[in-house]
Parts: sequence; C-alpha cells; structure tokens
Amino acid sequence: MPDDPTAPQPEAPAARRMARQGRLIRKPNQPEPPSPPPPFVLPPNPRRPTPARRRRMLYSALLVVGLPTLCAAVYYGFFASDQYAASGHFVVRHRAENPAAMSTLSFLGLGTSGTGSTPDMLVVNDYMASLQMIKDLAPHVDLRSMYADTGADWLARLKPSYGKDTISDEDLRDYWLKMAMVHFDQTTGLSTFEVRAFTAEDAKTIADAVFERGEELVNRLSERAQEDSLQLARREVENYRQRALDSLDALLAFQEKAQQVDPQGFASARTQIQAGIEQEVTQLQAQLDVLRKKLPEDAPGITQVRDRLGVIERQLIAERAKSTVSSGGDSAAQILNEFAKLKLESEFATQAYMSSLASLESARLEAIRQNLYLETFVRPHLPQIPEYPQAVLNTLLVLVVSFLVWGIGGLLISAAREHA
Repeated sequence: MPDDPTAPQPEAPAARRMARQGRLIRKPNQPEPPSPPPPFVLPPNPRRPTPARRRRMLYSALLVVGLPTLCAAVYYGFFASDQYAASGHFVVRHRAENPAAMSTLSFLGLGTSGTGSTPDMLVVNDYMASLQMIKDLAPHVDLRSMYADTGADWLARLKPSYGKDTISDEDLRDYWLKMAMVHFDQTTGLSTFEVRAFTAEDAKTIADAVFERGEELVNRLSERAQEDSLQLARREVENYRQRALDSLDALLAFQEKAQQVDPQGFASARTQIQAGIEQEVTQLQAQLDVLRKKLPEDAPGITQVRDRLGVIERQLIAERAKSTVSSGGDSAAQILNEFAKLKLESEFATQAYMSSLASLESARLEAIRQNLYLETFVRPHLPQIPEYPQAVLNTLLVLVVSFLVWGIGGLLISAAREHA
C-alpha cells in the first residue's frame, strides 16, 4: 500500500535538535503558533504631580502659608505692644428686689434672669459700646492720648483714617469697638465689660469711668420712668383739687345768695317751728270749742281765747310763707334742690380729690419699688500682667487661616484646569 502523504512522518534527528534549540522550521501548510501576550504595564497617571508641579506647590505654600505665619510670629514675638485688660461684671436691678434671694438663686444654679431688667441691660450694653459713651468719657478720660501713645507699636495704637491728619470721633469709635467688649449672658442675665489699654493704670481708669457713666445712665432712666409714672397721677390730683375748690366756691356763693348757711337745716328748723305753732292752734281751737259749750259767745274767756287763736293763726300763716318763699323770691323747694346739688357736687369732688391723693401715693410707692440701679458686683481691678496680644494663639490662627486659603485656592485652580 503506498504511503499516505497526510500521515505524520517521523521527525529527523536534525529537526528534533533544531526544535530543542528554538529554531524549529515550520513545515509547509503548518499554522503559525500564537505569540505570547505582552507584559502588563500601568498607564501613566495624569494627576500624579510632576517635579515641576511639586516645586510650584512648595513655592505657593511658602508664599501663602509660610510667609504670613513667619510675619505674624515675628510681629507678635518682637514688635507687638503689651495690652492690659480690666473687666467687671454688673447687672441692672430694681430697688425692691431681694439681694439675698438673688444670691440664693445664683448659688443653686437657677439663674437670675428674672431679677434683672433685660431691656435696660441691653440699653446699658449698647451705651457702653456707643459714640455717646466716648463723648461722656471725654471730660474724665483722655482716650485719644491713651490709645494714640507713640510708645505702642504702629499697628496696635490709635491712628487717623487714611488721608486724614487728625483722629475723628468715628475713628475713635471704631478703635473703641476693638478695645472694649460688652457681653450679655441670656441665662444668668449678667453682663461683662472688658477694656484694654497699653498700661495697667489706664485700663483700670477707663473701666472705672465707664461704670460710673453707666450708673449715671441707669439713674437717668430710672428718674425718667419714675417721673413719667407720677406725671399722670399728679395731673389727676391737680384736676380733682381744682374741681373740689370750684364746687366749694359755688356752694359758698349760693349760700350768700340765699342768705342761708344751711338751707336744709333752716328748712328743718322752720318746719319744727311751724309744727309747734300748728299744735298750739289745735289746742286753742279745742279750748275754744269747750268754752263755747259752757259760756256765751261774748264771754271774756271766749273773747280772750279767740283773740289768742287769731294771733297764732296769723303767725302760722307767716311761718308758712317763710317756709315756701325765701327773701330772694325763690321758693324753699328750689333753694333746697339747688343746695342739695351743690352740696353733692362738693362732696363728690372732695372724695375724688382724696382718692387721687391715694392714687398718687400708690404710684409713688410703685415708682420707688420699680426704681432701677446698676449693681457692679465685680469691680474692675488693677491688672498685674498683660493678657494681650495672645502671641501663640494669634500665630496659630494665622497659620490655620493661611493653610485653608492655600488649600481652597489650590482646589479651585485644579478644578479650573480640568474644565479648561
């Protein structure tokens, strides 16, 4: 049988030797073996900083973070002037409040917000930080010379605004807001005032003067409130007093016109007199009737009783006329009615006047009870060591702020480059 050309042929020794050496010769019509895969290589990271970028980051950090921190350390360490702080604690209270109760509440931790007057406290706090306080301090303390001291460093002392030759009131106010601080505690209702100066004596002098001006302000507010509360009561007293006097004058004029001091008493007396005369007339008429039964009409006894009865009847008619018509022509009823009205008006005006006096006294006592005063329970003391400037804290603050600015700025620049 002839050889099958498709059957595998035994390899020659030379071919086997070349295959071992890696130089196998591909036979005709034999497929090429697959090539091995290339080795895995990481792609380049575009965000990985290059040396040039590292240098730019270093230079920007030195410029934005290192330089400001170094300047702050040099300034606060070698050039910044010492500043002394004097502080005190105060509260605005009413005169009627019990100091022992306030101390007990503070000791128990219950607070004293109910013992003070919060609106008045806020008024005093605003006043201490206002331009009016500076003007009120001018006759007592020379703030310009204290704060514009050439011995202090240039950045800390008081200076006029740019382009001005003199220190204005507004410049002094802005500087005062930096050197003076007022804090109000909503929980306890207490306020704290602190002022700084370049010497301990100046700090205490300014603090004492500020508390004195605060006490004067509270006194003025208290006097004004007291005067406002009493003004209406005093006006009512004056009105009712004048009304009582006018009613008394009207009553006196009527008495002079009627020629009777007490028409009611006069009418009562006339009534009693008239009743007595009528009783006597009744008795004489009864006596005359008895005599007529026993004696003739012209008997002397009857004539005597009849004559006496006539006299008494004429007297009764005269008394009745006096009781009904006065000397001025007015009837007795009119006189009594007018007198009663005038007397009632006088009594009412007098009672109203007495009631207004009682109201005035009550208002005066209430005003005294609501009278305000400023109590400084922690007086400013002479500082022994300077508390400001806080060199380490301020230097660290500059470092943190500079680092934040540098970091945020770098992020913004990177984001802008990616979106470019």
